[in-house]
Amino acid sequence: TGPRQHGGQVSSTCACCPLDAVPRVSRGKMGDTTGGMDFVKLHHFRADPNGDGAAVICHCYVREKRALFLGRSDGRIAWWLRSGAKPQPENEPLFLEGHLGAVRCLEILRSPNAGTEGILLVSGSSDRTIRLWDPWLRDTKRACIQTLRAHEGSVNALTLHGQLLFSVSTDRTLRLWQMDAGRELLLYPWYSLHETLADFECWVNAVAVHVTGDNGELYVADEHGGLLGYQLNLNGRQVGLQRWHRHPSVHPLGITHMLLVHHENLLLTLSYDQTVRALIASSGQQILTIPNPHLVRYTGMCWHSDEQQLFLVDEAGDCAVWSIARETCVKRERLVLPRKLAPASEAAGLVCVSTHADELLAADVTGCHVWNVVRDIAYREVSGHQGPVIAVQACEGARADEHVLYSASLDNTICAWDPYDMTCISTLHEVHSEIACLLYAHVNGFLISGNDDGSIRLWNPDSGSTINLLEHTNTVCCLDVAVRGRSELLLSAGFDGHIAVWDITKRRYSMPQIETIWKAHAPHEILALRFDPMHMTVISAGNDTHVKVWSIYTYELVATLRGHTDSVTTLALDGNFLLSGSEDSTVRVWDLHAHTLLQTIQAHDGAVEQILIVPETGFLVSCAMDKRVRVWHYGEKRLIKEYTHPESIRSLALLRKLRKIVCGTEQHHIVLFPLEEAIEAEEERRRALAASSDADANAADSRALADASGNLNNAAATSLPLPATAGEQLGAKGAKPTAVTATARSAHISTSAETADPGRGGTVPTSSITPAEI
Repeated sequence: TGPRQHGGQVSSTCACCPLDAVPRVSRGKMGDTTGGMDFVKLHHFRADPNGDGAAVICHCYVREKRALFLGRSDGRIAWWLRSGAKPQPENEPLFLEGHLGAVRCLEILRSPNAGTEGILLVSGSSDRTIRLWDPWLRDTKRACIQTLRAHEGSVNALTLHGQLLFSVSTDRTLRLWQMDAGRELLLYPWYSLHETLADFECWVNAVAVHVTGDNGELYVADEHGGLLGYQLNLNGRQVGLQRWHRHPSVHPLGITHMLLVHHENLLLTLSYDQTVRALIASSGQQILTIPNPHLVRYTGMCWHSDEQQLFLVDEAGDCAVWSIARETCVKRERLVLPRKLAPASEAAGLVCVSTHADELLAADVTGCHVWNVVRDIAYREVSGHQGPVIAVQACEGARADEHVLYSASLDNTICAWDPYDMTCISTLHEVHSEIACLLYAHVNGFLISGNDDGSIRLWNPDSGSTINLLEHTNTVCCLDVAVRGRSELLLSAGFDGHIAVWDITKRRYSMPQIETIWKAHAPHEILALRFDPMHMTVISAGNDTHVKVWSIYTYELVATLRGHTDSVTTLALDGNFLLSGSEDSTVRVWDLHAHTLLQTIQAHDGAVEQILIVPETGFLVSCAMDKRVRVWHYGEKRLIKEYTHPESIRSLALLRKLRKIVCGTEQHHIVLFPLEEAIEAEEERRRALAASSDADANAADSRALADASGNLNNAAATSLPLPATAGEQLGAKGAKPTAVTATARSAHISTSAETADPGRGGTVPTSSITPAEI
């Protein structure tokens, strides 16, 4: 079958951040140059332990009491105390009951006269009421201390400042409530309606306020995507509101949430149009728009003041962390399953989020999940794919601008990345079949993909044009290139158990042609393929557990290597040694000259997915679905360094000049680990061994001197005459030898000079005592 050519689709934008019609859309440099971030799951507080079907709508957290509150669609508020002598079990919430409709918003009131603890809970509901709660009372039936009734529609949002309470509703009003005066000695405050603003044309969904001294700003967002700003003037108990500015079309659709970050002069809004927009709070000018890459609505946001980061959650179950100053997404991770993929018994998608110290709280309809946010970890993580990353390939040219990292995913995209800042340079789209493997051919600059339908596609990374090769009858899952004389060959194999050899030498008037194809492992599948330039052989392995060696000239079988007990998934070469990784969790080392097994390394707790050799150090790097990447001194079967990640590792590559190990994960991330840590660990071990060797040598010298001193003491005790030293003989030539006492000999040894031993870096004692004297 001859080759066929067709055009491919090329995109110059990162698949994670699609373009939007509005200006200043962030295309997102995915990754944090200052360190990685990870979410470690801690708890899941279920608000419906009995499966009553009520959904969680909102939440709030009292950090002083470590108390978590969840507003539910049935009007109940579930809550837990996470500290104390008896913290509340995750599946046994307490309940506050009183609302007759869904609890839509929760806020915390802190005031000196707010009960015995100085903390009250404020809730707004679809039953048109606002309630104040003292949840710390033992009798929860008496927990509701006041009910505010004035709204004629659902209470959508609340915000508090000092003695003021602001509420907005679907009745198109904003209402200002104020604490009554003269209640300082009473246990609880009491709110009365102070003012009503009814100049809105539609539902009011969100409100935010900031007050400094006697002046402040009040922001109100509505169902049409508009934003209104008010000047707030406080004069004693007199409160004045004056419209400041109006922006009728911040979003084309309704605004659902609003967040004011006053110390950064930022106003952030979420909308039904699936975007987040950042505005300058003082002027309302838009500075950034963040579209949702999953084309779903953002459902919650919060600001982490210490790290200056924005946390976003959406209906797909993702949490994204953004640095607004750098316009960079530093972390994106799927925390729960999206609604359309979740089982019927496990509804998913996140509805709200908050951060407290190093904890991330995100609620879905079933309850609230708590994660520990781990920062500055040893790896860097980037996003850009929507499916498992099955292959990563490094292209490192002579110049820095020629360095490119390629990744392929089951979402049928191939992304090109700048390895220095991990920005997505371009994206190629496979539209005819599912990508199964990827290879960068250094001999001619092609990107070569093997596909699920048995086709092989040669991509021009610059233009996106492709050449299609057809010969295999099943998935092509492994590729390699070989040079034989002046010919550049492509080797391909896959699930049909055959190995095909293609001539891909670049010629002006010739297309790639198949040279030969033979049955190598059929009916078994071939999972790994390597060309050995030292012995000019082709090495293949598959799920028949065998490794086979073939001549590149005659294509005849040279040897069969047996030893693995399960499918062989990956191969790597290091001079005369072949290393093979298998689903039996081992890596085996073979001598390709004698075709014998040298040793077996128990590498992982799960199937070994991929291995590679670091040429500069000879290290073996292995990855597996056990979420570990390990660096080995395979000659000694010794583990040098282990890297861990919360996601299963699917693929592996090496950025040699940057000293980075690149991994593709099952959960569509690309992770970079510093190889420098493994190199430093090995150098530290060598220094420790050298120091230990010096210490042993010094100890041996000390023992020898101690033995010599003991012999001299014994000689003195028996009053044996000893010959004079050479110095004594020169000083008193012709004198008769005299007996030397033990005290004099000891003094002579102790005053002997010490000289440095340059080979050991220490000092060894030297003495004028000769063997004849001893």
